[in-house]
Amino acid sequence: MRDIISDEARIRHISDAITNIENFTADIGISDFLSSNLIKSATVRQMEIIGEGVNHLSEELKEKYTEINWIEIVSFRNIAIHEYFVIDYAVIWNIIENYIPELKITIEKIIKNEFNKQ
Repeated sequence: MRDIISDEARIRHISDAITNIENFTADIGISDFLSSNLIKSATVRQMEIIGEGVNHLSEELKEKYTEINWIEIVSFRNIAIHEYFVIDYAVIWNIIENYIPELKITIEKIIKNEFNKQ
């Protein structure tokens, strides 16, 4: 039987994946991103991890933080896993630039509010 992974562990995995995406894409622009299969693959893998983590978060936790479109994150994960051949990497870059920073803020807020209580 598999161990049940807590919301805290999943949120921390999501946070780590966000940090990895930031590290992979630091100091590069879209043209460097699009020309690097290694960076594209590594980034999409981290997005899959984010989506898988979100998919298994409790509804109770997700309902507390409605500023994030949790369903959209899981939908992206499903496309990345099952329909990888249709991924538009310009869209991935847009996610990196515009949505990952917002997600990071909320994930940090969740960690602070839910899991760093004294």
